[in-house]
Amino acid sequence: RSLFIKQALLAVGNLVQAATVLGTAQEGEDLVDLCNATVGCIYDKNEKIISSAIRTLGHIIYCYHSVDVSSNSEWASLRETMLKISEQVISIFAEKIKVAVDLCQGDLVGLSWKSRSTINKHAWGSCYSLSHILRMPVAEEASAKAVGHILKCVASYREINTKVLASAVSALKIPPELLWSTRSFIELKCRGLLTCVCILSEIRPYQKLRYISFQADIKLLLMKLLRIANSYDIKMLLQIEEFQNEHLQWCYLFLSQVDVGRKIFEIFAQSIHECMPMR
Repeated sequence: RSLFIKQALLAVGNLVQAATVLGTAQEGEDLVDLCNATVGCIYDKNEKIISSAIRTLGHIIYCYHSVDVSSNSEWASLRETMLKISEQVISIFAEKIKVAVDLCQGDLVGLSWKSRSTINKHAWGSCYSLSHILRMPVAEEASAKAVGHILKCVASYREINTKVLASAVSALKIPPELLWSTRSFIELKCRGLLTCVCILSEIRPYQKLRYISFQADIKLLLMKLLRIANSYDIKMLLQIEEFQNEHLQWCYLFLSQVDVGRKIFEIFAQSIHECMPMR
C-alpha cells in the first residue's frame, strides 16, 4: 500500500508540473480534489508518503495559482477554496521548517538518528515546495510565517542540515517584489537584510562553505533585498540591536563594490546620517 501511494503521489506531482510548464491544465475541480487527497497524505504515518505529498502539493498549488483565473470562470469559482487550502498547506510547511530549526538549535533532545533524518527531509521538501508556491503572491500572512522560519534556517547556517540550508536559501530568492513589499513582509525584509549582512561579514577568505555556492547565493539574496528596500527598511535595519558597527562598516564596503543602483546607495547614506545619533 505505502509503495503504491508514494508512486501515485510522485506521478501526480510530475504530471501537474508538466501541465504547468506546458500550460495544459484544464480541470480546476480535479485539481482541487487532488489537492485535498494529497493534504490527507501529509498526516500519514509513513515518512516516504509524507515526503512525496509535500513535493506534490507544491506543484499542485503553484499550478492553480499560475493560471489566469480572469479568463477561466471555472477556476475563478474555486479561488476561495484553493486559497484556504494554500494557506493550510503553507502553514504545515512552515511548521515542518520550524521543527528543523528547533532540532539544530538543540531544543529537541533524545531523538533517534532516523527521527532527526525525517525531520530534516520534511523541512528540505517543504522549502523545495515553497520555492514553487512563493513565486505567486498567495496567502500573505501564512507565506510571511513560512518565510520567517526559512530565514531562521539560514541564520542557523552553521548548525542546520546542509540540504535544508541550500533549499532554504533557494526558497528565499523566489518571492517576487510584490510579496516582499506587502505589510506582512516589512519586518521580514529587514530581518533578511540583517541575516545576509551578518553571514557575509562573518565569511573569511578560503573558508570552507556549507555548500559550494552558499556565499554567492547569499550575496544575490542581499542584492535583491537592497534593490527593493526603501528608507524605512534601512532605518529599521540600523536600529536592530544585532546590527553592530562592524556590520555597518561591512555594508559601506559592500555597497562600494557592487552595482545595486545609485538610489539605494543614497537611501543607505541618508538613513545612516539620520540614525547615527541613535547608535
